[in-house]
Amino acid sequence: MANEVFISYSRKDYDKVNTIKEEIDRLVSIECWMDINGIESGEWFKKTIISAINQHDTFLFMLTPQSMNSQFALKELGFAASKGKRIVLVDLEHTQLNDDFLFDYSDKDIID
Repeated sequence: MANEVFISYSRKDYDKVNTIKEEIDRLVSIECWMDINGIESGEWFKKTIISAINQHDTFLFMLTPQSMNSQFALKELGFAASKGKRIVLVDLEHTQLNDDFLFDYSDKDIID
C-alpha cells in the first residue's frame, strides 16, 4: 500500500531527511509522506498535517537536536502518539536526548 509512512523532521535537516526518504521509497517500494514543499503556517498547514498523520499507520520521527527543539515536529510526534500510531524514532546524529524528550518518549525504540 502506498503512503504507509509519515516522516516528521526539522526543516533544518531537510537535505539529510529527503535523501533517506528517497532511499526508503526506492528500496521498500513505498512512498513516504513528507512535507517537501514547505506548507505555509496557519490553519491550512494544521489541517494538512493532521490529515496526513491520520492517514498513515507508521510515523517516523527523524531525531536530531534540531527536531527535538522543533515546535512543529514535536507537535506532530505528540499528535501521532495520541492517535496510537506506530512511532519509530530514527536517530540521525547520535542525538543526546534532553530530559523532556526522555520523559515523553523513553518507551520508544530508537534506531540509527
